[in-house]
Amino acid sequence: MLLSAHVEFEIVCESVNGSAAISKTAELQPDVILLDISLPDMNGLEAARQMKSAAPSAEIFC
Repeated sequence: MLLSAHVEFEIVCESVNGSAAISKTAELQPDVILLDISLPDMNGLEAARQMKSAAPSAEIFC
């Protein structure tokens, strides 16, 4: 909601778990990823590692 208030940001996806987030990262190749480290299906730090492999140019913030 906070990011939606800024016109310079475009939210392209939200995911319910780490597996979905990794899949969407590979598909969408975002510039920036905001990631909760507490995910229902995996450790958020492991998800971040896999996301970085899927989208090497993405900046990931946990």
